[in-house]
Amino acid sequence: MSCGTLAKGLLDLEVARARLIAAAEPVQGEELVALEQAAGRVLARDLRARLDMPGIDNSAMDGYALRAAELSDAGLPVVLRVPAGAGVETLPEGGCARIFTGAPVPEGADCVVPQERVRLDEAGRVHVVGEAKLGANIRRRGEEYREGDPLLAAGCTLNAAALALLASQGIAEVPVLPRFRVALISTGDELIEPGEPFAPGRVYDSNRVMLKALLEQADCVVLDLGVIADDPRRCGRRSSPPATAPTWWSAPAVSRSARRTTSGQCWRSSAGSGSMAWRSSRASRSPSATSTTARPKACR
Repeated sequence: MSCGTLAKGLLDLEVARARLIAAAEPVQGEELVALEQAAGRVLARDLRARLDMPGIDNSAMDGYALRAAELSDAGLPVVLRVPAGAGVETLPEGGCARIFTGAPVPEGADCVVPQERVRLDEAGRVHVVGEAKLGANIRRRGEEYREGDPLLAAGCTLNAAALALLASQGIAEVPVLPRFRVALISTGDELIEPGEPFAPGRVYDSNRVMLKALLEQADCVVLDLGVIADDPRRCGRRSSPPATAPTWWSAPAVSRSARRTTSGQCWRSSAGSGSMAWRSSRASRSPSATSTTARPKACR
């Protein structure tokens, strides 16, 4: 048989894949996980901003906060020092404030001049080199988003940027979808485990190792059931999981020459070693479970 021709009784890869997708249903429920454990998980519901961002008018530069209209050749005295984390103060008339990045802009100041554009005279008065523009270098409260604005959409994968965004809102726990639970076996009388002595006619089980890694990269919980003999009846018996087993859903352990073996329960890969993944009838299912490369969209 050529690689492009299917023998009688075999399923084409696309047909097998279509059957898996047609049987898929959305994952149900959600679980609350700590923010530091949420990387790679899928958000279960939309989240909205709890706070304005930024929470106050703050400085985008290390420099001096002042009223642009008060600049003169005589310079301005430094009357306040405002570090990051300080409270909001009022800028006295005729003076300026030494300010640092992220610090609250004093009430009354209408611009921040970067320190690189400032010259201090012998009396310590501030002289600005060039023009001071109204609103320059001030990040206004809520200019990124306001309380109640959409923050992250359900279905996105929580990446590093999304986690940082949630942390900036003070969110410590995140509602996520349950992880896919996958049972994985290999079939073949010829199969041996890596590390076992090699013998003529035997093949090291490579597919199961690969599939397990792919499933774990897709954030699945994998139940590795090892190798069983080339006997469809044994596969059929395993399709009824014990009460303590996780809920299973299959990843497509299917090659171009895939063969359906047991009442729709198992699909066998004929690429080297016969690895199978299968589901129980009580599985929570999702279309993304039918591909180890398919992932929900990342949070932006």
